[in-house]
Parts: sequence; structure tokens; C-alpha cells
Amino acid sequence: MGQYSIKSLEEITGIKAHTIRIWEKRYNIVVPQRTDTNIRYYTDADLKRLLSVSTLNDYGFKISHIANMSDNQISEQIIKLSESRTGNQAIVDTLKIGMIEYNGELLDYVFEEQIRKRGLEKTITEIIYPFFEKVGLLWMAGTITPAQEHFVSNFLRQKLCKVIDSTKSENKKTSFFFLFEGEWHELGLLFYSALLKLKGHRIIYLGQSVPTMDIDSAIEQIRPHYALTSFISTDGLEYFAEQMKIISKKYPETKFIVSGESSKQVNFKQFPKNVSQALTPEAIKSL
Repeated sequence: MGQYSIKSLEEITGIKAHTIRIWEKRYNIVVPQRTDTNIRYYTDADLKRLLSVSTLNDYGFKISHIANMSDNQISEQIIKLSESRTGNQAIVDTLKIGMIEYNGELLDYVFEEQIRKRGLEKTITEIIYPFFEKVGLLWMAGTITPAQEHFVSNFLRQKLCKVIDSTKSENKKTSFFFLFEGEWHELGLLFYSALLKLKGHRIIYLGQSVPTMDIDSAIEQIRPHYALTSFISTDGLEYFAEQMKIISKKYPETKFIVSGESSKQVNFKQFPKNVSQALTPEAIKSL
């Protein structure tokens, strides 16, 4: 069972701590527990309830009315909202609930329902990507458990791999995906490879922690239009940047694209002109 401070609840739900306290005192929306040393904390059930209450409130339900609803009634309303044309934030909040509960069935339902309504590309860019970004921020802030992060990351990995495998390539352009040795965070890379596969690119995916000599050998043989990587880990940032400088200089005809949160710390003026940064789905979709 997770234990959350009110600050953690604020970070995960987006509800201000002040508002949570008001809902707590006036409506008993959540009831904090206390440790042996009298420190207040909240549980997974409190977190789920706040996400659900916030979603209903955003769609016109009064807090006083929600406070009188049972958990089952709240869940029923959430499902109805998921089945209707709800806004993106409500859907992302529903995915958060699925993550917190380890509810793969809920995650799968939302994903498939949004594909039916929006299509694959819009589901990935409008729903999955914002959710993926939020999970990353929550993970870095330490407000979700490693188990929750692994659970939802594996779910997203499975879905993105399914998109990549099931989409026919039109062989217009070849895009090569890799992470330098020591970099293991591949979810963003999978996200971008799915987007480009939907655009008809031929995808060559090497994945996590690839030795530079193997990247070099593959590019030498494939000669891709684009080579995409991601800098997430800060520990190996200098090494990643140095290897990028070497390999991009060797293959000036290939356009190297760097994404990832840690790439914001890199001075791109140090790289050859065929290296650029892309931090949004729109930047990748323009390739």
C-alpha cells in the first residue's frame, strides 16, 4: 500500500493542496491516516478517489453531490465519462487510476476505446504521450512507486510494439533507433518509432544500451535517412554527447535526432549540422 504526503497528492492529481484540505474538512472526500510519529499520510485508495472526484468535478458534478456517492457510483460515472467524448485530461486521469490500481483491464479499455474514436496517431499523440510524460515526471519526483512505474511502462511498451508490428511500412524513408551504451530508458524511443511507422517509415530498432561500434556498423550498412536517440540518464550525458559528435560527423548524410529530458542540458552547437533536437511529437511527425 502506497503512502502519500499531501504534496505528492498535489503532484499526481494536479489538485492544489489547499483544495484537497477543503474537500477533506468540508466533505470528508479523503480521510488521512497518521504514522506512529503523528505524521499525516494518504493511501492508494485516497489517491484513486481524489483522481475520480476531480474528474467528475471537471465535468460538472458538484463536490457536495460527489461526497454523497459511494465508490461504486463514482466508478460507474467514470466509466460513463470514458465512454463519452471526454476531454484529454479526464482520460489521462483515468489512466493514472489504472496505474495506481495495477488495473491492466482499465488501461487496455481506455486505449482501445480512444483508438476507436481518434485513430492510432491521435491516440498516441493526444493521450499516450501526455500520460507518458506525466508518468516520467511522477517517477522523477518519487511520487509513484517503482512497481507502478514498471507496470505502466510495460503496458505502454506492449501497446507501442503492437502498433509498430502491425503497421505496414511504405519504405519511403528509413529511420534508425538506438540508445547509446549505458542508456536504458527506451519508452520515448518506442513512442517516436511508432509515430514514424504510422507515417510509413521503415523502422530499424536496436533499442537499449547499444555499444557505439555496433551503432557504427549498423549505420554503415543501412545508411538511414534518420537516426534517432534519446538522452534520459544524466550520469552518462558527457559520454552520450561525445559519441554523438563522433558518429554524426562520420555520417553527414544521415540526420541525427536527439530527444529526451537530459538533452535539454546539452549544447547542440558542439555537434555537426546534421544533428538536431526534437522534444515534441510534432517535431518527430515532421520528419
